[in-house]
Amino acid sequence: MRPHLLELEAFGAFPGEVRLDLDEIGQSGLVLLCGDTGGGKTTLLDALGFALYGVVPGERHKARDDLRSHHAPATATARVRLEFSARGRRLRVTRTPAQTRPKRRGDGVVIENPTALLESWDGRAWRPLAQRPEDVGLEIGRLLGMDAAQFFQVVILPQGRFAAFLQADHKEREKLLKQLFHVHRFEHVERWLADRATSAVETVAAASTELRLAGARLSQEAGVPLPEDLEAAAGWAAALAEGAGQARAAAAADATRWQRARGDAERALADAEQTASRQQARRTAETELALLQEQSAEVTALRAVRDAAERARPVQVAFDGHALVLEALADRDRTAEGALSTLDLLLVTTARAGAAPAAGEASLRGFAAQLHTEVGRLGSLTEVVHRAEEVEQIASSSALAADRLLVELATVQQSLAGVPVAREAADGQARAALEAERLLPSARLERDQATAQLALRDQATGLDAARDGLAAQVAEAGSVAAQARRAATDIRNQRVDAIIAELAATLVDEAPCPVCGATVHPDVAELQADHLSKDVERAAEQRATDAETAHRALDLELAALGERRTGVRARLTAPPPAFDLLAARVDVLETAASAGFLVAAQLASLQAETEHWAGEVARLETREHELRKRGVEAHSDAAVLRARLLAELGEGVELAARRRDLSTLADAASAAAEALAGAEAARVTSVASSATVASLVKAAGFGTEQEARSAGRDPRWLVTTTERLDAHRELLAGVQARLVELDVALEPPAPVQECRTVALAAVAAHEQAHGQERVLAGRATALTALVAPYCLAVAAMAPLRREAAEIKGLADVAAGRGTNRLSMPLSTYVLAARLEEVAESASARLSRMSDGRYTLTHTDTGRDRRSRAGLGLQVEDGWTGRRRDTATLSGGETFMTALALALGLADVVTAEAGGRSIDALFVDEGFGSLDAASLDQVMDVLDELRSGGRLVGVVSHVADLKLRIPAQVKVVKGERGSRVEIR
Repeated sequence: MRPHLLELEAFGAFPGEVRLDLDEIGQSGLVLLCGDTGGGKTTLLDALGFALYGVVPGERHKARDDLRSHHAPATATARVRLEFSARGRRLRVTRTPAQTRPKRRGDGVVIENPTALLESWDGRAWRPLAQRPEDVGLEIGRLLGMDAAQFFQVVILPQGRFAAFLQADHKEREKLLKQLFHVHRFEHVERWLADRATSAVETVAAASTELRLAGARLSQEAGVPLPEDLEAAAGWAAALAEGAGQARAAAAADATRWQRARGDAERALADAEQTASRQQARRTAETELALLQEQSAEVTALRAVRDAAERARPVQVAFDGHALVLEALADRDRTAEGALSTLDLLLVTTARAGAAPAAGEASLRGFAAQLHTEVGRLGSLTEVVHRAEEVEQIASSSALAADRLLVELATVQQSLAGVPVAREAADGQARAALEAERLLPSARLERDQATAQLALRDQATGLDAARDGLAAQVAEAGSVAAQARRAATDIRNQRVDAIIAELAATLVDEAPCPVCGATVHPDVAELQADHLSKDVERAAEQRATDAETAHRALDLELAALGERRTGVRARLTAPPPAFDLLAARVDVLETAASAGFLVAAQLASLQAETEHWAGEVARLETREHELRKRGVEAHSDAAVLRARLLAELGEGVELAARRRDLSTLADAASAAAEALAGAEAARVTSVASSATVASLVKAAGFGTEQEARSAGRDPRWLVTTTERLDAHRELLAGVQARLVELDVALEPPAPVQECRTVALAAVAAHEQAHGQERVLAGRATALTALVAPYCLAVAAMAPLRREAAEIKGLADVAAGRGTNRLSMPLSTYVLAARLEEVAESASARLSRMSDGRYTLTHTDTGRDRRSRAGLGLQVEDGWTGRRRDTATLSGGETFMTALALALGLADVVTAEAGGRSIDALFVDEGFGSLDAASLDQVMDVLDELRSGGRLVGVVSHVADLKLRIPAQVKVVKGERGSRVEIR
């Protein structure tokens, strides 16, 4: 990797644009970055690191969100761009940090997120490779083969970081080396082995717990105590299972013996209970037979009455039917008399020509038929009446419709007459819309310019108010800073006076002064002052410094605000624009222009409306003529129909009333005929019913109808009596049959109680034996099932313990414990090997810088007993032949050793990164601690670095370096920021 061109703007101490052509400046291979303290020399290296990785090295990384220059204008954007070569390609990276800028509209600020762009030169143009900060960082890491931490240790050696690594303890040195060298896989091995060891121990513990649980289940099931050493008691489980099986067999034999005894006792009890039951049933049957025999006489008398009632039952039914026939005959006679009376009344009230009918059925039926014929003839005339009414309705509706069409026709003709006027008005509006469209662009431009000017005036007014307020704050901050500075000076003077007074109080003649050593004190100070501590003085000084810093910050902010206000004022025009008039004019023109579309549509609509109304006029005139013609024809048809009705009915007769009267009279004649026929039929039925009753009385064996009526009974009584007689007969037959079946002797009684007592005792004994058998069988089965898991658990313990011991030993060795005689973890051991390579590479340069006196040596022992071993460094003194701690070196020796160590780290890290060439090195400060000879030796080493084509940049204030290095980048600081001069 070699940088070619570095550009930055509004970055760090540089408010303007800085451009460093490193190819031109570093033609000799060695470049000096010099200038005022605090001017921004380190900022240039920060910009290079930020361009590549988006971060700055060292402690300045904590201020990564404050990289934008405080001296730059508020509208300026912080930006860094670097062109460099890597892996045979020309690349360019551009980054902006997180920063704030004023809103483009209104007050306030907007937070802008970081951006990044990586591009590649293809010989004709720059082509983008990555466009997000994360993607750019990953791509650069892949191209350079190192991350930011490695880059800042290999390419940019940051200010004050050399001795930090050299003097670091084991923990800090290990942390840095892990950033430079990837030992993640070895740490993963350590964690993997530790996890495996923990898992193996947990597996042994789980297996032991499982063995203990299996033994506990056996112990609980067998009811015996658990052995102390379960792993040595494998036969214990088998013995328990065998004993349980023997006990189960004995219990089964005992249960079988009691089962046979129980069966014998239960059969004897069943026989005794059956005999007792038959004896009780015979006694009950004999009692029931005696009772039934006592009821025999009463049952015989009741059967005779029931038989007479059965014979009288058909006669009684005939009596009931004959009574109904007589009632029906009386009803028919009354109906016939009423029908004849109704017919006579209607004959009197109905106006009809002809004689009245005779009072006979045939005469009445003929009269009704004649009337129905007349009604039918009148019905045919009803259709003529309806047709005449419909024709008259058609004539009336046609006349009304024709009148309405005349009114509608007048309205349509009026609408058609108004269309030309509306069309002329629409043509005028269309011309006005075209003119508005022509004037609208210029009006909008004038309005937008006025809007911008008003916004600028509002912004200028706001900036005036902000400047006045900030000026007041600046004045107040200046007053506070001056007051704090005076207070700090007073405290410092008071503390000095107190020290002088305290020193004066201790001076005694002939005793030497602790300051000047004089033994004579002719003029001792007589000051009086309160004693103040150094902390009080520091606190006052800090308050004064903070107040002055705040005052300077407000002053810079006031200057930036003034520049912004001047820029805004310069863009204002006078006089102020009449915005309201311009906006109103634009609104009017926009309204007129937008109306053009509506007018075009309106013209098309008016044309269609003209055609529509003309068609409507023609249609309405034709329809009105048709309706008038139809009305005349309907009036003629109605007159013909009315003449026919007058000829049929005569003058003054209403067809509907006449037809209704004749129909009523015909129905009354038919009803009278039907009533006469019904009365005659009922009389014939009455005579037949009387003959039937007489024949049934004789057939039933009764002498008279009165005897038959007396023998009759209610049907429910017959059913109940028959059921009672049948039940008595069935009970008697059943009792006699049971007595034949129950031939058992009643004496002696069956011994039921004695057999029950014996059976209960046998059942209890059998249940107890059977329960014991089940318990012992379950125990034997459970113990047999538990033996195999127990034996397997015992057999598994030994291999698990051996495996856990093996893995635990490996994990302890990898973690620096156990048999690891160096007490060094695996990852530390790998880092120690890398550190040994670094020490070897650094020693070659350190030997040249120190004129062959010093070399670096890696040691695997700590500085004391409490320090961890593995990453120690010692310096070997060639003059004394002894090794000593690097902390015993002087300041210049420490710088040389640290520089050599940093260069050695660079060599090893470069090799670790796949041997990618790093053609640049920047060293920040530290040369001031060297004498002239040491400086020459250090510069000789740096000259060797550039001899291979590497660009070496040195940041220093040392004057001798300005003479040795002609290519210089000088940073000049000022109140409004720093700038760069190329020499």
